[in-house]
Amino acid sequence: MTIDDKFSWILLWIMTFRKKFNLPETVNESQLKFMKIVLKEIGGNIYDSFPDSLYLARIQLGLKDHFHSFVPCPKCHKLYNKTDMDKIQKNDSIGIIRCSHVEFPNFASQRTKSCQTVLAEREVKKPELIYPFIPIHQQLETLYRQPHFERLLRYWSNRQQFDNILTDIYDGQIWKTLRETDDENSAKFL
Repeated sequence: MTIDDKFSWILLWIMTFRKKFNLPETVNESQLKFMKIVLKEIGGNIYDSFPDSLYLARIQLGLKDHFHSFVPCPKCHKLYNKTDMDKIQKNDSIGIIRCSHVEFPNFASQRTKSCQTVLAEREVKKPELIYPFIPIHQQLETLYRQPHFERLLRYWSNRQQFDNILTDIYDGQIWKTLRETDDENSAKFL
């Protein structure tokens, strides 16, 4: 076991603690910095590689965000794949990447013009904007893997209710009158 393997359990505990108690990332950052100070005090310089930020902890544990990154045009909002933009930037000798979107390209009565808004410049080496996106199947998978997910789906029907106090959408009069179909004789949605 390397030193990194010896303290990976500490990182896992800190990450699990945050998730279990729904704590903000700043709490994790503080925990990591404090733990690094404690480990260096106890073990000396052998714990120099202990991460003191969430970013470094995620790299250490091999955790990755499953985001798809797009580069949006700030003017017309067309989305470009970030990986495609990186390839274009490497191969492009001009160094400025512009939006090529043409609104209504098949409209014959007017001359079509492309957007031409600057998306990225070679000197900066990063796009003007990033649009992070997680596919719906990954989001649903995350929901379904939560403990007691089925019970949480019916939470609204078993919650505590108060007289004349609206604490949730389900307390509203409209929700109580919703029917499964447009027919007046159909069962209520609840």
